[in-house]
Amino acid sequence: QCGSITYGIGMRNVLNQKSKDDVDREIDAIPDLIKRKNRRDLVDQGIRAPVFIEALRQSKIFLNELEKELNNSEWLFNDSFGLADASALPYIIRMEQLALDELFDINNRPNINSWYAKIKKMDIYEKAITTFIPNQLIDFLGQCGQDQKDEVFKLMEKN
Repeated sequence: QCGSITYGIGMRNVLNQKSKDDVDREIDAIPDLIKRKNRRDLVDQGIRAPVFIEALRQSKIFLNELEKELNNSEWLFNDSFGLADASALPYIIRMEQLALDELFDINNRPNINSWYAKIKKMDIYEKAITTFIPNQLIDFLGQCGQDQKDEVFKLMEKN
């Protein structure tokens, strides 16, 4: 779901700057037929692609479940940051990078907001996340997300 959301909002803009032949060649090189079709739909239709809308629906379920799991605990499993937290983290980071962090702000999902704030204060966050992801990519994804945020939220409400 995270990849579909990323492509639907941001990466399709990169591909759409290439020639149609280059895009077709790149998409045609995807060996899996379903993934190839989904990528083509994401590039052609963006946030209106069925796979994007399904990814939004699944993300909403994920965020609701994550919020519920954090209701009685600071971490997803045991009393400290662990594998479950590390597994959920990339989805939250990508949502933030795509300017969709309103989905887990203090008003909408306060448990996720608090959990993420604690993680961002950890030394490992700086080492593994902040320095690893290029600022140019974050800025690009953020601008794409900002430009489409209202439409994405409307789609999420409907689905």
